[in-house]
Amino acid sequence: MDLRTIARYLAPLILVAMLVTTVVVISTSVGGDKEAKRGDSQISAQEKRRKRERRRVRARRTTYEVQPGDTLEVIAIKTKVSREDLVRFNPELDPQALQPGEKLKLR
Repeated sequence: MDLRTIARYLAPLILVAMLVTTVVVISTSVGGDKEAKRGDSQISAQEKRRKRERRRVRARRTTYEVQPGDTLEVIAIKTKVSREDLVRFNPELDPQALQPGEKLKLR
């Protein structure tokens, strides 16, 4: 068989193979994006729930009950409220005489 004859038969086959490969690559990449977007939305929804819960917890925490062995510095670290703010929010507070069970305002 002549080389030109073989090329005439192979050219359409190669063209079809390239077309099929292109379609497969494009459909895979589009399908992958859908899965990635779905995963991103799930992560986003989970993160949104966590943020809402953190806000609720912070909103609920307006007081702190002094535990045995607590100092003003320890309370400030636990509640993430500065020592100065604790003194300002609780003017009647004597930092040297904290009693377990005593309630401190955090806001």
